[in-house]
Amino acid sequence: MKRNLLGELQPYLTTDQPLPPMLFKFGAYHLGRGRSIWGDIYDVGNLAVNLADAHDQKTLHIFVIGKQGTQVGGANPDDFSKNVAHYSHADEAMVQPFMAATPAGDAWQVFDVRPLRRALLRKGLKVASQELEATILGYDYVVIIPETTASRNF
Repeated sequence: MKRNLLGELQPYLTTDQPLPPMLFKFGAYHLGRGRSIWGDIYDVGNLAVNLADAHDQKTLHIFVIGKQGTQVGGANPDDFSKNVAHYSHADEAMVQPFMAATPAGDAWQVFDVRPLRRALLRKGLKVASQELEATILGYDYVVIIPETTASRNF
C-alpha cells in the first residue's frame, strides 16, 4: 500500500508545492499514526503523517466503526442474502470505552481523542490495553455508528 501511494503521488512530490488534499479510506489497522494497532508495524497512516510533515502540513485521522449490526460474511454467488452475518464490536479492546459510552439509539457518536492522547503522553494516563492505547495515539477522532447494515449486491 505504501509503495502504491508513493507511486501515485510522485507527480505531486515537488519541493515548492504543498501536497494535494487527500482522503484515504482503509481499515483502522492501516490508518493510525505511529505504530499500528497490530503492534510494531508502521503502516500507510504513518506514511501520510511523514509526508505531510515533510511538506509542513497536517493530517487528521478518523476511526469509524459500527457498534453492532450486519456485515458481509460469506461468498455465496447464488443467494447474496446468505452472505450476511451479525456482529458486535461492543467488547473490542481497541474501542471498548467508546462503545460503552455510546447510548442506544440511532445517533452517531463522535469522540475527540486528542485530549486523551495528551493525557497519555504528558500525564501518564493508564489505559486498559495496548490496542486501546494504539487507538488513542493513532487517531484524532473515533466515530461510533450504533447500528450498521451489510452492503448488498444491487
